[in-house]
Amino acid sequence: MNTALKRLKEKIAQTRVPEEVPKLTKGAFVSFGTERDRGVAPILPAASGMGPPHLEPEIDRAEREAIAIQLGGVPEIYAPAFAGLQAHAPSEVPLERWHQFVNDSGIFLDHWGREAERLGWRAEELFGLHPDAPTARYDRMGLLWILKGQRVVALTASKAKLSGALTLYRK
Repeated sequence: MNTALKRLKEKIAQTRVPEEVPKLTKGAFVSFGTERDRGVAPILPAASGMGPPHLEPEIDRAEREAIAIQLGGVPEIYAPAFAGLQAHAPSEVPLERWHQFVNDSGIFLDHWGREAERLGWRAEELFGLHPDAPTARYDRMGLLWILKGQRVVALTASKAKLSGALTLYRK
């Protein structure tokens, strides 16, 4: 068993789960009364009274890390950074930009994750951001933040070539 999965199981074992299942509340279903109202409202744990008990942030992060490794095939060296950035957007990063980053990261890790690990790319070289000016400091921005919808078409130990013809060099 890998370390991420083991840590997740330990965190979950330490979490107290309520013994009583929450009661259902009305309001989770929208009637089909008129053409405009047709459909079903999204069922959210807060709206329905159903759903799992609230998990602590470190459990959510550990769960994301374990899922990334076990189901996504993400190398263990990148899983903590990927899971942390998937869980919430860094401060001062617009939500749309963060969504693009998460998508770009997943695609990169699917295609290039193992190769990047073999070539010695560090997590901060892929996922890093400047703490005070995250979207302004390109010199401290990891490769995956620079993609913005582009794809890596070639990766070596010293550079990454992007689909838009830009080549980024490692420091």
